[in-house]
Amino acid sequence: MLNFDWYKFSELTVEQLYAVLILRSDIFVVEQHCPYLDPDGKDIFAMHLLGMEKNSLMAYIRLFPPTDIENYIAGLKNQDLLASAPQITSSDVSILQNNDPATVKDYFNKLFAAYSDTVNKPTKDDLTILKEAFDKNDFSLLLQLDEAIQEFRDGIDAAKKIPAPSDYVPFIVQELNYFSKIKRAIEIFRRADTDPLATVVTLTPRIELIKNIAALHKETGALAKDNGIIFSKDEGGGKLFPQ
Repeated sequence: MLNFDWYKFSELTVEQLYAVLILRSDIFVVEQHCPYLDPDGKDIFAMHLLGMEKNSLMAYIRLFPPTDIENYIAGLKNQDLLASAPQITSSDVSILQNNDPATVKDYFNKLFAAYSDTVNKPTKDDLTILKEAFDKNDFSLLLQLDEAIQEFRDGIDAAKKIPAPSDYVPFIVQELNYFSKIKRAIEIFRRADTDPLATVVTLTPRIELIKNIAALHKETGALAKDNGIIFSKDEGGGKLFPQ
């Protein structure tokens, strides 16, 4: 017969805490094939329910008092978790002083080609992968996000090396900063199994980035058109800026 008792973190004996960590690692790390650091720094805020049978830990759960968990969530909401994304400035990109239509068209066609090999390459976007992981309760699917992280890293590096006409430097700097934040968001999603709250808080700004990029492309496409630059539908620039 199981005997259940509640404990504050400070009330756990060394033996009890050791048994808890073993059980949690057996279930959440070994059994689920999901390597992560189980001692996450939150145990001190939790109440711990231990189910013992003949001095052996057979069942366990931790619960957070409403005030503590609410403070934790509020703290996350008040943080800009994407602020730690590396910032890109005009000094990070190659710049051309030539802004004639042929040069601009060539630039955006090359940029689209670079994106096609990187940020637009993954068959599944990060939000789809994240949804599947939660829907199937299979967080091993998050491993797929490693490819997306690398593709955004490669895309940013590739775009920096393509000389940008000076009139369009603000565009590429803004776009790459959006990409940098997306990469940071995906890095947070990659740890959704160990820090789901950070993932939830990051979802809204990640979706906003999609809207921001669309608005940037609409604005830049209109600027190009005003400057007499017209792309065909088959050109890379035409796919970046549908007219």
